[in-house]
Amino acid sequence: MTIRLRILLFTLLIVTGAMIAAGTMGYKIGASTLQSGHSERLIQIRLNRAQALKTDLENLGNNLLVAAEMVRVRDAVSAFHESFKKMGQNIPEKSLANDIQVVNSYYSAAMDNKSDTHIADRLNKSALVLQSMILQEAGRNESNPRNVIALKNADPYGYFKTHSEIHTFLSDYSDRFQMDDVLLLDKDGVVVYSVQKGLELGANLDTGFFSGTRLTDVYRWSQSAPPQTFRFFDFAPLSSGFPEYVSYIAAPIYDQKSYIGTLLFKVSLSRFDQILSDNYQWKKFGLRETGEVVAFGPDGLMRNSSRLYHENPGEFIKQFSSAGGRDPSIKSIQSKSTTALIAGLPVEKVRHYLRSEDSLETGTDYLNAVSLMSIGKVQLPGGVEWALIAKSNFNETTGPINHYLVVFVVIGLLFLVISLGLAFFFGKQLTQPLNYLHRKVQSQGGAFQAINYSNQDEFANVFNDYNSLAQNLNQEKLEKAVLEDVILNLGKVMFMVEIIPGYEGNLKAIIRKTNRIAYELIGTPEVSIIGSDISL
Repeated sequence: MTIRLRILLFTLLIVTGAMIAAGTMGYKIGASTLQSGHSERLIQIRLNRAQALKTDLENLGNNLLVAAEMVRVRDAVSAFHESFKKMGQNIPEKSLANDIQVVNSYYSAAMDNKSDTHIADRLNKSALVLQSMILQEAGRNESNPRNVIALKNADPYGYFKTHSEIHTFLSDYSDRFQMDDVLLLDKDGVVVYSVQKGLELGANLDTGFFSGTRLTDVYRWSQSAPPQTFRFFDFAPLSSGFPEYVSYIAAPIYDQKSYIGTLLFKVSLSRFDQILSDNYQWKKFGLRETGEVVAFGPDGLMRNSSRLYHENPGEFIKQFSSAGGRDPSIKSIQSKSTTALIAGLPVEKVRHYLRSEDSLETGTDYLNAVSLMSIGKVQLPGGVEWALIAKSNFNETTGPINHYLVVFVVIGLLFLVISLGLAFFFGKQLTQPLNYLHRKVQSQGGAFQAINYSNQDEFANVFNDYNSLAQNLNQEKLEKAVLEDVILNLGKVMFMVEIIPGYEGNLKAIIRKTNRIAYELIGTPEVSIIGSDISL
């Protein structure tokens, strides 16, 4: 493995590891910060909606108290009571056949309940006759029963004289405060008036079809409730035969110190939808794409409709079915166009929330979607408690980071490519002097010559050492060659000497010829040696 490849691999390992470590830490810190901020927002939204819910019901209750103290309302409930007493005493049994047919025909058509054609049989005589008169009058006028104020024919029981005096006022009251209905109960527990003139009109809450219902609870409470008090009654079926859920705000009506009746506002589910969604403005309220505030009663059922169902019914049904929703519940949701009082959470889970302190947790919602939830409870007038959950899908909590995750990855990859490019460049710069040295040495064959290297970097010392080594090696090679040449020529004549007699009997030794090795060995030019006297 080459040095350059090792540098590239080392750079890849270090940069990738650093990016993963930094990215993981950054993501966790960012996600934690976003989750903390989103959690705080959910808490504030839940508290805000809880207060809005309490305030709205308290305002309704206060307006209910104002109406309950009005003389016209007290007079009306007393007059209605007398009219019903007259009805009970004067209605002959033999005249009921036509009334039964009128009531059965109307409710079987209005409720699309062809299988139940005996609704009238469940009503007492007074309720049956009163509703029959109203339905016949509405038929003659081709209008809704609510619009019936008085009869064109005779009013044998005096009921419609009182009705014409109070109906416009209570109808306007109902519209002003967006109530489903406004009802009056007399002191005997008879529903003596209803703006909508529904099935409960004329019912006796002690006996018959509507005994043991939520209206009965209202009546029982009213009998002992002190003046100037009101109470909210949570949703419950209208009666055993009609599973329509109803809720009321009720206030007792007193004449001096005597209880004479009860005034009720019938509160619709849509009211709670509007309050908890801030009039269906989830995004504007800070709940982004999936957030919502949902109320759950002690029975585990939702008290407002799902945001997902409001925005995308098909997707809700798909997820609800995947979460274990049964076909009857799905059909009920589709027919009623709401998830309230149909979908919900396990009862024990909701009761746990009602027993516990406010909390923030990550868990599954009513669609089994993992959600970040701010959980608390809200106490409504009269002691009713609902679990209130502000939630959003957990994936949306880190949405801002996830939105830019691809950008971060692209930037990281770009940074990695740049790092590898730089590593390649500097690796090349690092190995270039060595490659240059290698090429120069190869080009010299067996010879060693000084190599010129002009850069003043760490490799300059390498080249200087190489040049010194080459110089020393060349000197040694030269000396070796001389010695080898000497050794080869040791068997040859080194000098040719002429002996000449000298004066006074001395002899002279004159060098006449020399071997090349000889003058090279003694380091003297040949011309200087030839003719030299070497005699002693």
